[in-house]
Amino acid sequence: MQEFYEPFFGKVIKSETAKKKAKEGLEKIIKEIPEIINKSPYTEEEIKDLLLSACLSSDFKVCEVYKKGRKIHVDWNKKNIKSWFEKKLIPNTVILSLEDSDILELLLFSIEFAFCILEGKTKATRTQKGFRERSRELETIVVNTFTGLVGEVGIKKFLEKNFKVEIKLDRSISPNIEEHKSDIPNAKYLISVKTTPNLRGVWAECPKGFDYGIFTKAVVPSALLLRAFAHACAFKKFVDFSKEKISFQKEITSIVTNLENRFYTRKCGNLDTKIKIFICGYFETNEGKLIPVSQKLPLIRIINEERFFIPISNLKYTRNDWLSFVKKNF
Repeated sequence: MQEFYEPFFGKVIKSETAKKKAKEGLEKIIKEIPEIINKSPYTEEEIKDLLLSACLSSDFKVCEVYKKGRKIHVDWNKKNIKSWFEKKLIPNTVILSLEDSDILELLLFSIEFAFCILEGKTKATRTQKGFRERSRELETIVVNTFTGLVGEVGIKKFLEKNFKVEIKLDRSISPNIEEHKSDIPNAKYLISVKTTPNLRGVWAECPKGFDYGIFTKAVVPSALLLRAFAHACAFKKFVDFSKEKISFQKEITSIVTNLENRFYTRKCGNLDTKIKIFICGYFETNEGKLIPVSQKLPLIRIINEERFFIPISNLKYTRNDWLSFVKKNF
C-alpha cells in the first residue's frame, strides 16, 4: 500500500490524509475507553500524541489504514489499544521528580554545561548537534540538555528496579567533541540513549559506532528552572532578602504579598514536578540499517548525519527482551 513506507522492516504511515484521519478518530476512541486516561499518569493530550505515534508506526496494530474506493479510512482498534496500553506503555513508563537524586544531579550538570557552552569552555558533548540551530540562551541550553539526557535517568531507574543491576551514568564535561562515548559507561557494549520530547515521533535513532540504541520519550514540565528554584524555596529566600534591602511603597507591598502567597504557601517545597519517561525500547544496530543524509524519511524534516533509524514499533521492549539486554551487558 502506498500509504506505508517500508524501507527495511516495519511500517510507517506516510499519507497526510491518513494522518489527518487518524487524528480525527482519536477524540472518539479516547471517550470509548476512558480507563486509559483514568489509569494513566499521562494527560489526555499526552495519551493522544502517544497513540497517534503508535498508529503511524503500526505499533500493536492500534489502527488500520485502508482504501475504500478512492478514500482513505482509518479504523481504531479498542482491543489493541488496551493491549498497547497494558503491555507496553504502562510497564515501560518511569515517573521521576525533583526529589530524586539522579534528577538533581542531571539538573546541576545541565546548568554547569550551559555555562561552559556560553563561556566557550567546551566544544561539545553528546548533545552537541542539538545546539546547532537553537538559541544559546542559558535557560534554553539547560532545558535542552536536561531533556536530551533525562531518558538516561529513566533507563537507570527502570533497569535497577526491575532487574537489580547497577547502572552508572556519565556526568563529566569534556572540552572536546567525544565520539562513541557510551551513555552507560559500565555496560560491556557501547550504548546510545536518545530521548525526545516529541510524543508523536515514530522513529528511534542511534549514531554510528554504537552497539545498542535505546529510545525514550520524555514529558518534562514547562519552565523547568523556575519550578526547580521554587521547589527549593529559592524564591522565598529572594523575597525575604529583598524585604530587608528595599523600602516598600504601596504597590511593591502588594506585589510582595502576592509573591509570598505564591511561594510560601503553594509552591515552596510542594511543587508538582513530575517527569514522565516512556521507555520505547531498544535495538541492536547490527540488526538495523544506516540511513544516509541524502535519504528522506517520512515525518522527519532533516537527517543531519548518517545514523541508524528504526520504527518504534520494531523496538524490543518486553521483560524478556530487557532481561536479555541486561545479561549481555552487565
